[in-house]
Amino acid sequence: MTGLARTGTIDETTIARLVDTFYARARADAQLGPVFTAAVEDWPTHMATLKAFWSSVMLRSGRYKGNPFAVHKALPLQPELFAVWLGLWRATTGDIFTPEAAALFDQKALQIAQSLKAGLFPFRPQEAGAPL
Repeated sequence: MTGLARTGTIDETTIARLVDTFYARARADAQLGPVFTAAVEDWPTHMATLKAFWSSVMLRSGRYKGNPFAVHKALPLQPELFAVWLGLWRATTGDIFTPEAAALFDQKALQIAQSLKAGLFPFRPQEAGAPL
């Protein structure tokens, strides 16, 4: 992001800036964009939900009332998309926040991604050819 100073402040305004910037980039991404295009019909409502989610995660505001696992379970996701999402997320937090604030967002995003990925793509030894 050119011309904008990075901030160490984590509040509703900076969370909104992060969500707006990240999802604009994600929608334009060759791998992530098609997933979002297929899944989201009402972008204003979706963006409000995402801002409430990150507000709840980072500020403990309690604004988000949904079930992220159920939402993501219905999507045509592949495990490798998590690395793409996280890479773009880290680049965006790095553009917006100081390294310390970006690291807080990045750690939460990594934890969320690991949890979702483990739930959506559980390891099944029989599928990997390993003995039960």
